Amino acid sequence: MLSATKPASLKTRFLWIAAIVLSLVIIATVIGVMSLSRIQQEVSGSLSSRRELLNITNKIRQELLEAYRGLDTFLMDPGREDARDQSIESISDASLLTDTILEHKWTRANGQVSNTIDLKSRLEEIKHHIQLVFVVRTETTQQYPAMAVANQIMNPARDQVDNAFLIIFTELSNDKTILHKPALYVEFVEARRIWMQMLSNFRNYLANRVGSFDEKALVIQEKSVATLYDELNGKLKTLQKYKQHDKIGFESAAALVDLEQGIQKWYQGFVTAQAIHHSGDWRIDAKMVQRDIIPTIDSITQSLFTIESVIEKRVDDEATASRIWLQIASANSVLVSGKQIRNSSPPYRATISVLRQRATSISATRARTLSPTACECRSLMLLK
Repeated sequence: MLSATKPASLKTRFLWIAAIVLSLVIIATVIGVMSLSRIQQEVSGSLSSRRELLNITNKIRQELLEAYRGLDTFLMDPGREDARDQSIESISDASLLTDTILEHKWTRANGQVSNTIDLKSRLEEIKHHIQLVFVVRTETTQQYPAMAVANQIMNPARDQVDNAFLIIFTELSNDKTILHKPALYVEFVEARRIWMQMLSNFRNYLANRVGSFDEKALVIQEKSVATLYDELNGKLKTLQKYKQHDKIGFESAAALVDLEQGIQKWYQGFVTAQAIHHSGDWRIDAKMVQRDIIPTIDSITQSLFTIESVIEKRVDDEATASRIWLQIASANSVLVSGKQIRNSSPPYRATISVLRQRATSISATRARTLSPTACECRSLMLLK
């Protein structure tokens, strides 16, 4: 009766020890799983914020593209007010999206406030530049500086020359110079013809520069105007000889002075316009796009790229941190289990020692009477 009770007690104690160890392992595992779940939730929320910010930066790029398309359309056709309005509206929308980035907690947490403020400032700057381009595009003399030269210098000089010719031919007609001095009359007629040809060539020159952009034709037209100017100066010298010999009437002589001065002023204006056409300033709206708008767009793109790079780096860092935390959580489970077992190891080892001694005694006694049971065999194997 006693021998049957002792193996049962041995089995019960062993099962209790195994149950305690297993419980510790389960508890440690549950703690690890809970920690991992919390980490995963944090990472998931962080990734959601990153995706939100990346979507915003992509929308800013799209708005910027729409603004540039509107600008390009308006430059081609200044009558497209819808394109102008769309361009300004797109920049305004992009600026509002920048406010969203600025208000996001991630921006402050990752030191991107200054960069985002700079991005907003650049958007306001490009909005200002685009508005100026729109104004220039609708004002011909602002768009084409050579046109301003023509209006301010060449047109008044042209009027002066035309008025002088009118006075001269009126007097020639009254004096019937064509009958009495046909050679003089022919010189004035020829001078006026050359002058009219100069004006015609200059108009073609302006139309070509503004419209067709045929660079080779521009050079030919410029030489043509210069050649006609030299030819006209030759005629003026001939007319001066007539004046010196008092073969020209009083009014024609005075008008001849205005004629010479007007032609000189007109040609000086032409030289100025020619210099403008050979510089980068011949079309101001195009210069403004190259000088102001494109660099600002590049700056905005760089700011967006910087923000996106930080976002992507944080995503990579947090993915790495997630893996590390997973390993730490798993290691903690093992460490907790090991620690608990280690803390309980002295009494555990003592109990095992006692059980081994009793098992050895029991097995020696029963070995003389009958073979051990299967349960006893398993117990002995586990205790060895």
